[in-house]
Amino acid sequence: MQYDLHESSVEPGSFLFYEIWETQTHLDAHAASDHLTSHVEESRDWVAQTKLLPLDLIG
Repeated sequence: MQYDLHESSVEPGSFLFYEIWETQTHLDAHAASDHLTSHVEESRDWVAQTKLLPLDLIG
């Protein structure tokens, strides 16, 4: 539903994707997709860290 890329203003070169998915099933399908798994493999040399941080909307 939403997929925004942000770059840190205090740590240039540090990026955050903020994503909102309709359901966990949609996110799981995206994570298992060929294009994403291919991207993860191809970007290993220039992506220092990937961290998933699931969040719950509270307000």
